[in-house]
Amino acid sequence: MQKQSLFAIALIIGIAAALPVSAQVYKWKDEQGRTIISDKPRPGGSEEDLVAPARDSSVQATTPGKSLAEQELEFRQRQQQR
Repeated sequence: MQKQSLFAIALIIGIAAALPVSAQVYKWKDEQGRTIISDKPRPGGSEEDLVAPARDSSVQATTPGKSLAEQELEFRQRQQQR
């Protein structure tokens, strides 16, 4: 019973620690014209190289102010335009 409790606690801690993980992604071209994608900015680079800023887990993924039905309608309209 004690092993099960320790396992459950370790599992919960592991899941809780993994949830807020996110990273910034930088993209640029080097002197030879190769595209570089990295989690670190280029030396002497700027924030303009930033492709994907770190996610804030408190931010909602949906567009505020639009209902799910409105978002679905816009999605279907975009699909028909293709």
